[in-house]
Amino acid sequence: MHYGLTQRFKSALSALILCGSFSHASAQNSFFTSGTHTIDAAHSVVDDALVGIDSSFNSTDSMGNPFNATVNLVTGGTVGGFMSVANSSVVNINGGTIHTALFASNSSIINLNSGSIGTTAKLFDNAFMKVNGGTIGGEVTTDTNSTFIVSGGILSSDVTSEGSSNIEISGGSISNFIDVVGTSHATISGGTFSGGIFGGTLFVFQQGKVLVTGGAFSSFLEDKTSSTVTIKGGSFGQEEGVNYLVDGSGGLILVGTGLTANLIGPDSNFGGVDFALSGRLQDGTNLEGYVVDVVGNSPLTLLSVPEPSALISCGALVTGSILSLLRRKHL
Repeated sequence: MHYGLTQRFKSALSALILCGSFSHASAQNSFFTSGTHTIDAAHSVVDDALVGIDSSFNSTDSMGNPFNATVNLVTGGTVGGFMSVANSSVVNINGGTIHTALFASNSSIINLNSGSIGTTAKLFDNAFMKVNGGTIGGEVTTDTNSTFIVSGGILSSDVTSEGSSNIEISGGSISNFIDVVGTSHATISGGTFSGGIFGGTLFVFQQGKVLVTGGAFSSFLEDKTSSTVTIKGGSFGQEEGVNYLVDGSGGLILVGTGLTANLIGPDSNFGGVDFALSGRLQDGTNLEGYVVDVVGNSPLTLLSVPEPSALISCGALVTGSILSLLRRKHL
């Protein structure tokens, strides 16, 4: 296991503490380097909370032993500034409030079940965060192999995944947009996406890969450069009359039954050529009225799979044949 803060992360923490929007005239920061601690109404943090880091931003003691701690933030507990978590430390948020931002790095683990993070949440260097409930008031950014999982809660701004990181969303409410870039991956099976400047848009760029099996986006999909998006379910709204925009070498794959794409003509807003879709996605979503804009030679694949009723019929036929053979064998 590698322990130690990256220089970029150290510099960011130093800047946050010494100056800027999170500074305090007379700082009363709290450092948690080992053991298990509870932040409650009687033991709140006046300014910033740093977990797995000492006051000199060291990640190990003088003998080279790594600093790591477990902190439980519960109802009534507050962190007056930001919280930084590093070196495989664990923070469980079950109520309580972090007034500004959360930063997690170096394989640290964050579980948000209830309570609130006032502004942003940023994950670096293999950090892991799971949101089952609660609220995050600003954007969430994942970077350098970190993982962000959402099954509930309210996220008041966008989620950006970059630097080979991973996001999984199965529920919850997310305002603004989802942005998957670099070599990041995203799996979306539920949740609602709406509001903000870009109104519930799914952006996928560079070499990002996304699988959508559910969820409700109030705006459209923009799939560009060499990214690949596979859609088996979920619903999308329209932007300038388009539900899916495909502009790159990666392409869009739609999986369902009875899928067709009929030519409409040139698209005057995004360029490319519009096609009217029909059929149903694998989850049953009706694509009647959906429009895909294909720019240049961008790949569009319509992958048809058997309907569930057909699979059941085939299974019944196979079962019937086996039973028939067994009867004959015992006659």
